Amino acid sequence: MPWEIKEIENYSVSVGSHTRPNIKLWGDFQQFGSVSFTEVQPRRPRIATGGIYYVELPLSRFDSVLSILRNERPVRLMYLADPAQQNQGIVAYITTLKEPTGEEESSIE
Repeated sequence: MPWEIKEIENYSVSVGSHTRPNIKLWGDFQQFGSVSFTEVQPRRPRIATGGIYYVELPLSRFDSVLSILRNERPVRLMYLADPAQQNQGIVAYITTLKEPTGEEESSIE
């Protein structure tokens, strides 16, 4: 089964007093994904009705994911579907493209 790849153009973050942190992923002016962060064992990724990708990650990864979204470009969601179970995924990644080693931040003087 081939990878499904979506470019993340925008994101929104929600952190509430009684809810888990959540990052909504946007591309082509519509939401296509939701990443929630949990303190228990994350469930496998899935696709809900309407084509929204749902991904759960450990809460300890929240800062890393937010850093990638803030500081890297382009960023993509990669999703590998489970051919044995409809709407169920095997694995999902938030990832960048190849970058040169030794990349440095440039400063404006």
